[in-house]
Amino acid sequence: AKSSSSKETKRIPTYSILFKSEKPKLEIQEPSDKSKTNKEDMRISGTTDIETTIRINGQPIIVDVQGKFTTLLRLKDGENKINITAEDIVGNQEVKDLVVTYSKDD
Repeated sequence: AKSSSSKETKRIPTYSILFKSEKPKLEIQEPSDKSKTNKEDMRISGTTDIETTIRINGQPIIVDVQGKFTTLLRLKDGENKINITAEDIVGNQEVKDLVVTYSKDD
């Protein structure tokens, strides 16, 4: 039982609000836009801000603690459109679209 002199404290919830207005950085090292290749598997690599999600044609790619990412993408014969999206933790996006042409005979 509590005496009348003891005070009950109420916990008030606290919230953190994160605001970020800038788009995440997205730099593509390879491939270059409008490039041509005779290799079926194309390396895609670049850098972004830390705590950013990278998606290539909708598929999530692992970003390391320094913001670097690399993956291989299987190309189809002819023109391949590659969509690379960087999204930060508050939903800001930077998008790059590349076209790579694959021909076995080149």
